[in-house]
Amino acid sequence: MIVQVDIFNSQFQPTETTFCSDFSLSMDYLSNETSTFSLTGVTIDLKSYVAIKVKGASNSLYFGYVDSIDTTTDSNVITVTTKYIYGLLDGDIIVTNKNGNSYEAHLVNLLKMFVEQNNATIFDTGSIASTSSTPYVVSVSENITTTSLLTYLIRGLKLHAVTFKVDGLAVNKSTDIPVYHPNIVVGKSTQTTLNLTDKDSHLVNWSVQDSRLNLGYTNCLKIIDQASKDMEVPNVLATYYLTTDGQVTATLNDNVIQPCKVSVYLYDSTQSDKPSYLSVAQGSLTGNNYSHLIQVDMTEGQESIDFEHLTIGTLANIRYKETSYQSILTGFTCSGTSQTVTLLFGNIRNNLKDLLEDI
Repeated sequence: MIVQVDIFNSQFQPTETTFCSDFSLSMDYLSNETSTFSLTGVTIDLKSYVAIKVKGASNSLYFGYVDSIDTTTDSNVITVTTKYIYGLLDGDIIVTNKNGNSYEAHLVNLLKMFVEQNNATIFDTGSIASTSSTPYVVSVSENITTTSLLTYLIRGLKLHAVTFKVDGLAVNKSTDIPVYHPNIVVGKSTQTTLNLTDKDSHLVNWSVQDSRLNLGYTNCLKIIDQASKDMEVPNVLATYYLTTDGQVTATLNDNVIQPCKVSVYLYDSTQSDKPSYLSVAQGSLTGNNYSHLIQVDMTEGQESIDFEHLTIGTLANIRYKETSYQSILTGFTCSGTSQTVTLLFGNIRNNLKDLLEDI
């Protein structure tokens, strides 16, 4: 595989375009792994940015910033290590109790605030928009805390299948040299749900780690009035369950793995704009349905997946060894030396770190 590498300077102005066959691209939304590209005869520094697309394609797969540069191997060859561009948002924000009808609009507001307060000039507040609306609830035990905006963005994928995506470049031509900004879209993937099966000969090297049967899989939520006075007799306002096919229901049925692991949401019945019990449950439980890691290599000839338009956050129905999984694409890797693309589905990674922890 050969990729096109478009290079931008610190002001996000295009400087060079080259092609690369010696690369390792890792697009992992949950951990922002590094990618490497061995480039020949280019000028690039630690303030540069790159856009990556398959040679001959029209859509970029990846936008990154340069994390390190190694010139020790050959005077004309530069090994560039990059990270996905959302890593530039790894700065602290405050988190308070909040709810609303659009998690996406909420993230857009946070992004614009962060860009303005931190002078993140490669982003333009006019080029940040949402494309969907998902009811949400954010609850913190101390009423206010802090977290990284990057962590908060990842939380959006885990809980609501909402992602931060660079959808091409917006250009400002008001200056002599055009200035580009990443066009940021916050929303759910609009790609058609993927249907994958281990009977497809172009899908090989399957690895499935399902944590839904272990003690870390929360599939029951009890919504309790925060005004409850007696821990032995709490005022339970509602109880919801997560079924094995990803539905949130108020009825305990055979599609709910038992015994359940229970979590509690403290509900403020006095607030003026109270969220519905169902929206609280959906926001707390739905993401747990993706508590697995499914890894599979896609070989040439696989026709049901358009790699050029592969989008993080795309939903997937996966059938493996007669077991069905409702999943979500959270990463992919490829390299110049391999004829396969590795797809990563689900909300856990095999480094044993539980990526489903809340704020």
